[in-house]
Amino acid sequence: MRSSMLGSLAVAVPRARLIGDAGTVVSDIVYHSRRVTPGALFAALRGSDFDGHDFVAAAVEQGAAALLVEEEQAIDMPQIVAQGSSRAALAQVACEFEGHPSRELTVIGVTGTDGKTTTTAMLRTILVAAGYQIGTIGTVGIEIGDGTRHDLGHQTTPESNLVQRFLREMAEAGTTHAVIEATSHGLATHRLDGVRFRAGGLTNITREHLEFHKTIENYRRAKAILLGRVAEERGVVVINNDDDGARSVESHAKRARIVLYSGSGEAADLRATAIRAERTGLS
Repeated sequence: MRSSMLGSLAVAVPRARLIGDAGTVVSDIVYHSRRVTPGALFAALRGSDFDGHDFVAAAVEQGAAALLVEEEQAIDMPQIVAQGSSRAALAQVACEFEGHPSRELTVIGVTGTDGKTTTTAMLRTILVAAGYQIGTIGTVGIEIGDGTRHDLGHQTTPESNLVQRFLREMAEAGTTHAVIEATSHGLATHRLDGVRFRAGGLTNITREHLEFHKTIENYRRAKAILLGRVAEERGVVVINNDDDGARSVESHAKRARIVLYSGSGEAADLRATAIRAERTGLS
């Protein structure tokens, strides 16, 4: 079981304030009070329906060793007080706690309104055929690469502490590549912060999920976060040349190698031609 000193976790969060004993040993990171075990760091996250700060007392009763909060709590308990979003701070703390596992893997992100799950499955099949050990995180669950599976049952992109935990499992299981379905919600809410993406694919961007993003511009900007992360690594970004929404955020990938693909015959780096749909599949 992994463990870390609270002080080293606090240092990972820029401008955070540490209250209490920096030597407090943290043995787990959780954001749900009912999943707290003795020695865990409880991250109080603000959501659309609930505020984790309202469950601090319950987490302490469950045995939490420390808290990650946006506001100092009136309780005698070691605390990391983030100067901003505790959800963003959670990603930074989780990366440090798990030892930045994405640095030990080739991580590929897939985003887009449609086709993320299909593309992830195709990538997995291709990479396995090429002899690599593959892990996946997405709609159909989490596969570590050694046959181990986890089923979250609700989120395509899990919270950052779980993303980092699964990537650590993959790295320790000998997995070489990880493919992650990167939803706009997950990107916008810091769940994939700290993940080192070496490649990314963008299928399309249509008018969906505006109940969360409010505007199409915000939605496109959230999708573009993945492209920017790949560009930081000078990686490869693959974009659907046939989709105006996808092309609208191409500038976010300008420091990456950009590969355009097309199924319409338009000029692109990769083109699908002579497409045949048969009962046995597409060719």
